[in-house]
Amino acid sequence: MIVALLGRSNGDSGVGLLLLGGFVVVIVGIAVGGKLAARRRERLLAGFAPSIGMDFTPGSDVVVASRLGRLPLFDQGRARTSMNVLRGTSHGRAVAVFDYHYKTGSGKHTRHHRQTVAHVRSEGSDLPRFWMRPQGMLDKLASLVGMRDIDFTDDEGFSKRWYLKSNDEEAVRRLFTPRVRDQITADRSIHVEAAGQDVVVYRAGRRADPDEIQALLEDAFRVTELLTRAGTPARS
Repeated sequence: MIVALLGRSNGDSGVGLLLLGGFVVVIVGIAVGGKLAARRRERLLAGFAPSIGMDFTPGSDVVVASRLGRLPLFDQGRARTSMNVLRGTSHGRAVAVFDYHYKTGSGKHTRHHRQTVAHVRSEGSDLPRFWMRPQGMLDKLASLVGMRDIDFTDDEGFSKRWYLKSNDEEAVRRLFTPRVRDQITADRSIHVEAAGQDVVVYRAGRRADPDEIQALLEDAFRVTELLTRAGTPARS
């Protein structure tokens, strides 16, 4: 690319150098802008955390995601990073909100995936591992070739709206009673994942602004309450 910018002859070299200089300025500007935006977000979250009674840890945090490795979100891509972690407790349950990033693809096809995740840990519960997301066109096409998720014949509306998957289908069918299916969420952008004592809620590819974090936490706590009440007691 640099050779192309410099040109193939002396007559083009001046123009090529100008183009190369402009290219470098743009790249540096993007990098600097990204760092400034990250620092601004960090300051906003640090100021916001005390208002909802949570502690804030800036920068990356390897502990959070490592504890949630059973959940599909934390087993995707590479360069997985948790950062800007807010921690606290609510009704005796440990809660956390954090930004999570990972990469897929390589070279010019690299994609960055960023989202804000709300996590609730419910000691003593033993939820089956599952993941639920809004059903998209690719999911519907996959079902045509036999790659099916968990559907409910008595609840066609839920089955059309949501992609629900688990390696323990029987346990998830028991967990997703009509009441759970009706109340779990009306927000079509929400993703829910759970396993054992852990429930996470997030919107894929979207980081929450500080004024959206309270609502995301409330969604996560409400979903956790619903699931743990419907679930069976922890196995010994």
